[in-house]
Amino acid sequence: MSTSQFPGCWSWQQRGDLKVIVDRTFPLGAAPEAHTYAEGNSILGRVVIVPARQ
Repeated sequence: MSTSQFPGCWSWQQRGDLKVIVDRTFPLGAAPEAHTYAEGNSILGRVVIVPARQ
């Protein structure tokens, strides 16, 4: 996907045509584990690394 297509993605999401499926979230400190998990073949959606809240 190119950056020129991003504006269309927002409108798709707002209309409900684009659904983001998050398989699992990991804290930033577990980034190596998140990458290992994402490299496996068993993921069903996106793997998200969440920064620590301040």
